[in-house]
Amino acid sequence: MKKYIYLSIVLILLLVSIVSCGAPPAPFGATNEVYEDGINLTVAVAGMKSGDPVIVGDRGLHGVANIDTNSDGNLTIDTQGIYDLSVKGVNDANDVAIAIGDPVYYTAADTPKLNAKTSGLLFGYALETVSSGATTTINVLINNSCAQAADDQSIIVVSTRGSDTYGNGSWANPLKTIAAAFALVSENRTEVILEPGTYAEVVTWPTVSGVKLLGLSGQWDTVISAPGTTQVISITPGAQTSTYEAYIENIYIDHGTAGQDGILVDADGVGKKVNLYLKTVGGEADSDSDKFLVVDHGGTGNAVRVYWEGNNGGVDGLIYFDTQDNGDRLFITGVELLGGIQTTADAVTLQIRLKDCILKEGGGAGGNAAQLSVLMSCFDVTGTTFTAADSGDVPTSTCTTLP
Repeated sequence: MKKYIYLSIVLILLLVSIVSCGAPPAPFGATNEVYEDGINLTVAVAGMKSGDPVIVGDRGLHGVANIDTNSDGNLTIDTQGIYDLSVKGVNDANDVAIAIGDPVYYTAADTPKLNAKTSGLLFGYALETVSSGATTTINVLINNSCAQAADDQSIIVVSTRGSDTYGNGSWANPLKTIAAAFALVSENRTEVILEPGTYAEVVTWPTVSGVKLLGLSGQWDTVISAPGTTQVISITPGAQTSTYEAYIENIYIDHGTAGQDGILVDADGVGKKVNLYLKTVGGEADSDSDKFLVVDHGGTGNAVRVYWEGNNGGVDGLIYFDTQDNGDRLFITGVELLGGIQTTADAVTLQIRLKDCILKEGGGAGGNAAQLSVLMSCFDVTGTTFTAADSGDVPTSTCTTLP
């Protein structure tokens, strides 16, 4: 009797051991499951087949379908575990090999939907390799971190701690460069956030209107520097069908190479109005020949308007405005303009409106009597001496000074 009891116990322990060491999953569930350790959720996603990768909503909750979508439009998904899934070796630019441990992203419009495109949503991590350009069924570890589920898919995050190879522009997986972030910009994803740090790169602005480049914190914490180039930031919209807008906020621009410009706005061929919004933006120059802001029309027929509010350590370098349209504007509030202001001699009604600014004494150059300046509570400075600003501090003699 004792012998039978002992054998029964051994058999039970053996069965427990087999189950715990990875016995095949129960009949319910996708047949491509490799390891059963998931959380099953019922969701409403149309058109899914058992074993398909699934994304739920726009926040990136994802998993693998356990069953086909039923007649009510519902199915269950497993949000954890390892699955055999079809993955293609391609990123946003070209074909690329996927190595073990590389992140795998979900792109809804692609077939197969899993790949190395950081413009998609992070789905998991490759546990096997995929050759460049190939489509291969591999083991994929599903990743559903709380951080990713909370990410705002309308923004793109850039950080010195990030990676252009493995990042997707989320808070949890930021990119490393502004260039990589701008490559992901679309009409529905226009806000690029820079964590504090120095970004040593040339910034070529997207042709998509409404893009915002926002430093996460204030003065001097977020710096863009591109030694040896013609300008640090180049905004060239090209032909547009409506008003083009660009926003820069909480950024310090170091144009520290002699003759280098900070921001270039080239409105040639735009055909529509161009609005540049600057907020808490400043910069450092290397020489008196440097220009912090250059506005170049390249032709008539489109107004350029600059709206600038707030200082960020002062502005070294000239403000240069090639004015060619009666709608041109230069409105600045609360900025130290230590490099002077120069406009071309065109007889157009450029409006210069400066409020609560500190100007370079005698720093006005060029201009035309048709161009109109208004100075409100502004001062000029020479060394440590401050006096009330006057027409000599702006490009045009047609100047109204208000207390």
